[in-house]
Amino acid sequence: MIALCYTILSLAMNLGKAMSRPVYFCFSKQGETLAHSISEGMPGKVVRVKGLHDCVKREFKPGARLLFIGALGICVRGIAPFIEAKTSDPAVVVMDELGRFVIPVLSGHLGGANDWALELAKHTGATPVVTTATDINQVFAVDSYARAEGFKLLYPEQIKVVSTRLLEGNSVSFLSDLKVQGPLPQGLVAWKNQEETVQEKLVQKKAEQKSAEQESTEQESTEQKKSKQQENLQESLDDSKVLNENEGSVGIVVSPYIKAWPFQHMVQLIPPVIHVGMGARRNTNPEKLYHFFKQTLEELNIHPLALADISSIDLKKDERALIELAEKERIPFKVYSKEDLAPFSHLFAESDFVKRITGVGNVCETAAYMASGQGKILRSKQSQDGMTIAVAMEEKTVTFPKPFR
Repeated sequence: MIALCYTILSLAMNLGKAMSRPVYFCFSKQGETLAHSISEGMPGKVVRVKGLHDCVKREFKPGARLLFIGALGICVRGIAPFIEAKTSDPAVVVMDELGRFVIPVLSGHLGGANDWALELAKHTGATPVVTTATDINQVFAVDSYARAEGFKLLYPEQIKVVSTRLLEGNSVSFLSDLKVQGPLPQGLVAWKNQEETVQEKLVQKKAEQKSAEQESTEQESTEQKKSKQQENLQESLDDSKVLNENEGSVGIVVSPYIKAWPFQHMVQLIPPVIHVGMGARRNTNPEKLYHFFKQTLEELNIHPLALADISSIDLKKDERALIELAEKERIPFKVYSKEDLAPFSHLFAESDFVKRITGVGNVCETAAYMASGQGKILRSKQSQDGMTIAVAMEEKTVTFPKPFR
């Protein structure tokens, strides 16, 4: 079993994956009693509110979970001045003082308020009152799915377009650069299959037209031929319209890449599957290493949000340039021992010089390969001014477990 010697830097950046310790706001003795009762089973910070604005201001931050035990109106007035965006607002839930009802108020999907409300309901026996349209209509919610899978979400302003289309009973195209296993949720249609279906119809129609032309007699009048040509031209224009409408449709994309996607309205889910292996000469300039790193990602069209980690050998665990790079990108910096790297180093081009120094003939490519779970190498070892880099992609499979089907 492969063992990591160190994990130098580890920051939880997945959407909602790392849940913060909840805060329970209460406004009366009865509410405070309920807050402490909840906190016994779901540990959190109990705050007896004296100044609503200041109390909320201190706790209202991305990733937070706030439960207001009291009237819904008080909760709304308290959070209103601080609401900014669905991608950064915390999960806000309200519960009455008797613990009879629990209602998600803000960030139901991305912040996890809906799921948290259901947990609170299960713990307290309260009745959950979930009002988001996709949930009550049992329609696929792309933002809930992104959070559950730990995918980063691009173009969040388009979530409304995707959800509205599904709620109205229309289909949404689905395109993935990762392998997809199992059925898609109701309403999602694989883009490749959709495109192939249209192309097949065009090919079939053209074949039928050609056959019909061959069967037509040479006695056709000039006017008849002209009329048929105009008819065929109109059909071709109609077919082009079908393709153009397809290209301008609504879509969901799962990909770590930056591309020109074929949708007018789309939400891109970015899986953190890119693992970068690096090496650097002692005291390498951090800015120099950063530009080398960025240049490589740009050449591969990799979106920065797709980065999972940076890795190297444990001899580099204190290398300032590597540590600063990981901090700047807000991803973990992992290091492996030579014993961890050695069994895989022979799979890649080895350097005798590197082997004498580190005990392993190839550090960056082997580290990237290991960090990716022995995934696919996207960029073999590249060297520049004492710096090395390699990029690997984890072979993740996209699935849609319940309740997303």
